[in-house]
Amino acid sequence: YLAVQFLGIIPEGRSRRDMTSDHKAASALTGVPEQDLLVVSPNSKLYRPGHLVAVHHAKREVVIAVRGTLEMHDVLVDLVCASAPLTSVHDVKEGGSEIIVEGFAHSGFLKSAQYLASVLHAEVVEALRANPGYGLVITGHSLGAGVATLLTLLWARMPVFRARNIRAVVFAAPCSVCAQISQAPFTMRHITSVVTGDDIVSRLS
Repeated sequence: YLAVQFLGIIPEGRSRRDMTSDHKAASALTGVPEQDLLVVSPNSKLYRPGHLVAVHHAKREVVIAVRGTLEMHDVLVDLVCASAPLTSVHDVKEGGSEIIVEGFAHSGFLKSAQYLASVLHAEVVEALRANPGYGLVITGHSLGAGVATLLTLLWARMPVFRARNIRAVVFAAPCSVCAQISQAPFTMRHITSVVTGDDIVSRLS
């Protein structure tokens, strides 16, 4: 919230008095009431990106947003770009059996996604249980987009999340997985990646 105050990013109809905590700032910027912000964790540590979990009743969705690169910890995660093995799904047969694909992912993003998958699992499952019929959307920008992509691939294999039409909508995502996984029907069904123009970040390999 201090960064928001410093930059002067004040939504119309709001004032700096509305930006006195991270929850208040997140509520003012997103329009989501404070009581529907389940997790607001803006600060990052190594492999622990800033993130937010909210219930969006108007859209009937539980939303996870992962922040992009801001702090030095985030830069270090970006640079841990060695390939790490990743078992994902190529497609799902009638009856629900999976066709497995073995591939690789950006190591730094994968470790971050595994962390979020662990610490947010119970909170998100409870939010979905409390809101029958709501979908699950995961989003992020830049580093956050890479982490959101991998978190979605990890969770989309779990029936509790697949039953809620889990999907990711990510912006300016760096290369996060190998071609075999990125081109799999399962991946394309669950992830929408938005890239503007000739954004170099999304084209680095």
